[in-house]
Amino acid sequence: MILGFQNFHPLKGELTSEFTEFCGDIVFRARALLIHRSEKEIFAAIEIINWMNDQSPAPAREKDEVYLEINKVFEKDEHGKPLKLEGNIHNWLTRRNVYSITYALKERQSKYDITEDESFPNGTWADFFSVMALALIDQASFSYTSTPRGPYKNSEANCLFRDLANCARSAQYLIEAMDAVATAEGIQHFEAGMADAKRKIKIRNKSAAIRRHAKTNEAIVALKNFYGEEKHKSMRNAAQIFCEKFPKMVEHLAPYNRVRTLSEGLSKLLKGQRLSLQQ
Repeated sequence: MILGFQNFHPLKGELTSEFTEFCGDIVFRARALLIHRSEKEIFAAIEIINWMNDQSPAPAREKDEVYLEINKVFEKDEHGKPLKLEGNIHNWLTRRNVYSITYALKERQSKYDITEDESFPNGTWADFFSVMALALIDQASFSYTSTPRGPYKNSEANCLFRDLANCARSAQYLIEAMDAVATAEGIQHFEAGMADAKRKIKIRNKSAAIRRHAKTNEAIVALKNFYGEEKHKSMRNAAQIFCEKFPKMVEHLAPYNRVRTLSEGLSKLLKGQRLSLQQ
C-alpha cells in the first residue's frame, strides 16, 4: 500500500461530516505531535515511511489483502450474482501481524536510523507514526467515498449496503490510524520520561558531587584566597605551602596526593571548570 495525502491534507484538511466524529480526535492528536513540523517535512516523511514499508516482508506491503477481500462484495459471477466471500472477513481484519501497515512500521524501528535524513531533520518515531496516522485518515476518507453501487435492485437497499460497505472499507484504516497515533504518543511520553529521568539524575549527581567533595572544595576555595602570583612561584608551590600551614584542612586527602589535588583544583576553579563548586 502506498500512503499519501491525495484526499486529505495533513495540516489543513477538513473532515467530512461523516468522519468528524469517527476520526476528528485522531487528527487532532496527530497534528498536536507534529506542531513543529512543516508541510514539506510531513510530505517527505510519508515518502520515507512508504520506502521503509516496501522493505517489509509482510504481504500487506505488496497488496492490500483486506481491501481486495472486501472488494469482492461488489464482484459478480458469470450469472450476475454476487460472489461469496471465502472464510470470515474478520479473520482478515484481525491478522494484524501480517496485514497491518502500522505493525510493519513498528518492525522497522530497530532497523533504521531516522535522525540523519536531510528531508526530515532530527526525525523521531513519534513524528513518523503521527504522519502515518494522518495518511491512514486520508486512505480511510478515500475508502469511505469510493464504494460503487451495490448489487441490489432496490435503491434503499443499495444505499444501506453502500453505507455498510463504506464503514467496512474505512474501518480498517481508522483502526490502523488510532494504533499509529497511540504508538506515537506512547513513544513521546516514554522519551519525555527518559529525558526527565536523565535531568533528575544529572541534578542528583551534581548535588552528590558537591557533598562528596565538600571538604576538598573548601580547601581549594581557601587556597584560592591564599594564592597570589606575586607571592608564589606556581600553583603547586602555593599548594605545598598551604598544606604545611593548614594541615587540618587537608587531612582528609591522601598525603601523596594532596598537592596535586589542590593545585589542579585551583587551576580548574580559576578557569571556571570545577563543576562541583558551581551552585
